[in-house]
Amino acid sequence: MPTIPKSPSRVSWSTREFIQSVANSQPAERMIVLAVDVWKNDAGEIEHVVHRLPVVGLETSLVHRWSRRDCSGEPDGREYSSERELQDADAGYRFQHEEVRRDVVVLNHDSDDGELATLTDLRESQSDTYLLRLIVCDWPKPEDESRLAPIVSEAVAEMTAHIRQESQQPIGGRTAS
Repeated sequence: MPTIPKSPSRVSWSTREFIQSVANSQPAERMIVLAVDVWKNDAGEIEHVVHRLPVVGLETSLVHRWSRRDCSGEPDGREYSSERELQDADAGYRFQHEEVRRDVVVLNHDSDDGELATLTDLRESQSDTYLLRLIVCDWPKPEDESRLAPIVSEAVAEMTAHIRQESQQPIGGRTAS
C-alpha cells in the first residue's frame, strides 16, 4: 500500500503585488487629517500633541495581487520587478485579483522639508497611541478653531482613555501603576 506523504505542519501563502497605475487628484472639498499623539511622560502624567495635516491630494491605484501556497513555510526570497518576470520564473504564483485602492495624501508634519505621505503610510508607521482622523472641512477656514475644537477634545479623550486602560493591563500578574 503506498504511503501518503504528510502535509507540512505549517502552510503559508506568499503574495506579490504590482501597481499597474496611479492617479492623483485634488479633493473637491478642503480636508485635513487630525493627528493626535498621547503618551505618559516620565512623571506618569498624560500628555498629548495635536497636528492638523492638510490633505493635498487623493490617490487612486490599480493593483494586481498574485499569491502562491508555500508548503515549506518559508517565504520566496526572490524579488520580481514585474508580473512578466514572476510568470517567466515559473515560481507557482497565480493571479488572484485586481483591486482599486484609494488613499489621501497629506503634508507630513514629521518632515522638515515638506514631505508628502499617504494616510496609509502614516497609520503603518505610528504606534497604537496615535490617532488619525480624516475630516472634511465644509465650512469657511476662519471657523476651523470652533468647528474642530469638539472633534479634537473627543479624540484626545479617546486616546487618553486608551492610555489609561493600557496602563491598567496586568504585567507579570500584577497591575501596572
